[in-house]
Amino acid sequence: MPTILLLTANDPADRLNQLAAEGKEIQRTLNSAHGKAYDVALLPECSTEDFIKELMVPNREIEIVHFAGHAGSSSLRLSDTDARASALAEKLRSQGTVKLVFLNGCATRGQVEFFHKAGIPFVFATSRPVGDDKAYWVATQFYQYLTLGRSLQEAFAEVVTDAQQLSQKVNAFRSDRSIGFDATLGADDPVEWDLYVRAGSEDTDYRLPFERPPQRAAGAVDHTAFLDELIFALENVDAPVLANVKKLAAVLREGMVPNNKKIAELLRVLPYTLGVRLRQINADPGERGANYYRELLYDYVFFFEALLQHTTALFCAQIWQNGDHSAAQAPAGFKSLRQYLTSNHLAEAPGMYVPVLEALPDLTEQAGIKNILPFGKSQLDYLHSERFRAADNFFFLQKKYYWQRVRQKDEEAQESCLLAQEFLTEAFRQFSFIVKYVLASVRSINVRNFRHLPVMYHNIVSKLILSEPEPDSLPGATMMENKSVLCFETAEFQPDTPSLNLFPFIIDRNVFTGKPNDEVDLYLFAGYFTPEGVEKPCYQYVSVQSPGKIWRFDETQHRVSLLHVGEPASLVHEANHLMAGTGEFRNFLQQFRKQFIPA
Repeated sequence: MPTILLLTANDPADRLNQLAAEGKEIQRTLNSAHGKAYDVALLPECSTEDFIKELMVPNREIEIVHFAGHAGSSSLRLSDTDARASALAEKLRSQGTVKLVFLNGCATRGQVEFFHKAGIPFVFATSRPVGDDKAYWVATQFYQYLTLGRSLQEAFAEVVTDAQQLSQKVNAFRSDRSIGFDATLGADDPVEWDLYVRAGSEDTDYRLPFERPPQRAAGAVDHTAFLDELIFALENVDAPVLANVKKLAAVLREGMVPNNKKIAELLRVLPYTLGVRLRQINADPGERGANYYRELLYDYVFFFEALLQHTTALFCAQIWQNGDHSAAQAPAGFKSLRQYLTSNHLAEAPGMYVPVLEALPDLTEQAGIKNILPFGKSQLDYLHSERFRAADNFFFLQKKYYWQRVRQKDEEAQESCLLAQEFLTEAFRQFSFIVKYVLASVRSINVRNFRHLPVMYHNIVSKLILSEPEPDSLPGATMMENKSVLCFETAEFQPDTPSLNLFPFIIDRNVFTGKPNDEVDLYLFAGYFTPEGVEKPCYQYVSVQSPGKIWRFDETQHRVSLLHVGEPASLVHEANHLMAGTGEFRNFLQQFRKQFIPA
C-alpha cells in the first residue's frame, strides 16, 4: 500500500509550539480525502530507531516522507540525535518508491543533493531559517491541495500564490526552526520554500493515489434533485405544519415542479437556521467564480452541522429545564457532553457530535426525563455507518478549505458540490424530525417587537409571542426565558405553551442590544474554549446569516463588543458596537456553565 510517512521531533530545550499540531493536522487532512488509496503513518517524537523500524514494515511502499522539526543544511534533529541527512537519504534509497521528501525545518536546501543522489525526484526544502507558525501554514496548505488531486508542482504553485494573496509573502517567513547550521544560507533568495526537482525528472510529476469514480460532467451546479430529496424526506415526518409539503411531494412524483415553488414550501417549515442556508445555497450569484463555490461549499457544511447541532441543543434543553438533575448525578455521559461544549467546533470535524449524541439519550433517561425527540436506533446506526464517516471526512475537509482559503478549480468544486448534496440528503432523512419543533424568539423589556422576517420564513422568529412596543416580561417566566429562542412542539403556541429554552445553543444578539431593531441576528454556539492569544476561555458564536463571521463573548469583560473577530472598529464603535445587556447575558451563561461545565 502506498504510504505517507510523517515524522516530527521536538527539542525540549527549544520547543516548537506548532510541531505536534502540524503532524496531526496533516494526518487528519490526508486521511479525510475522498477515495484515498494510501495509508498515513505519523511518528511523533521520532527517533532514529523509530525511523528505521518504519522502513522495515512489510507490504508498504513509502511514497512521501515529511519531516517537521529543527534542522540545518546537513542535519535533521530527531528525538535522540542530530541525524545526518546523507545517512537518512541512503536508508530511503533502498525503498525505491519515495517520490517526495518534505524537509520542513530551517535552511534544509543543503540536504537536497543527498536525497536526489538517493534517486528521490522531488525534495521540498528551505533556503534559510523559517518561522514555526509559517512552516505549519505552508505544510498544511500544501497537503490540502494534494488532497484535491493536484500534482506536487501544482500544489506548490498554489501555496506561493496563496501566501502572496494573503499578504503572507513567503520571503517574510522568519526563523525559529534552525539548529544553527549555516543559518545564513541563501539569505538573498526571494523564497524560503522551494520544490527542488532532480536532474532528469523535470518532465515528471507526482499525485497522491486515489480511487475515485470518473468526474461527472462539469457545468453549473443544479439543485433540482437535491430539493426533491429534501421534500421526500419530510413525507414520513408526523407534523401538521408539513401538510403542504406532503401535497407537493405527491405532485413531484407525478411531474415537474419549479424549484422556486419547492424552495418556498421548504422555507415555510425549515428552522430559520437551515432556511437561511437553503436560500443561500439556491441563490443565483450571476457569476460563478472561485469565491462562489467556496461560499457554497461552506453553506453545505453549515447545513450538515446544523442538523447535528440542533439535535444536540434539543437534548440539552430538556436536561437543563429539569434543574433538579445536575451533572454530578449523571457523571458518565456528562464527560462526553463537557468535551463537546469545551471544544472548538470551528476546527473540529462533524464527527465530534457522535459521542455526545450517543450519550444524551441515556443522560435524559438517567435524569428521569421523558425524551420528546424521535432519536433512536436509525439515527445511531447512521452515525456509526461508513456513509456518515465519509460525510464527516468530506465536510471536515471542506471546512478546512474554507478557513484556509484553499482555492478549488471549477470542475473540482462542482464535483464537491454533487458529493455534498448526496451526503446532505442522507443526513436530512435521519434528522428531518427537527422540523416538528417550532422556534420563536420571545421579546423582553425595552425591546421593540415589530420584528418580522419575510413571509417566507413562517417557522421561526417571525411569529413573536409579545407584540407590544415595550412589553413587560412574560408573567411567571424568568428573564432568560423572555430573551431566549424557545422551541415549541406545536405551531399554534401561546405564551403559556410549554417550550424548551435553546439558550445558549441558539441566541439572538439583538435582544441584548438595548435598542429598537428590526433585524434577526441569530448565532449558533461554537464552543467554550481558550482561543489563541486569549488568557481565559470565551464563548464562541458563529453567525447564522454569515457563517464566516465569528463573535466572541468574554465573560470577564464588562464592556463587550458586538464586532466579529477580526472586524475593525470604526469611529462610532463605542456608540454602535457595545453590548448593552452584558450582565444579563453573562448571568445566563453562568447558570448554564454551572450545570454543564462545572469547574
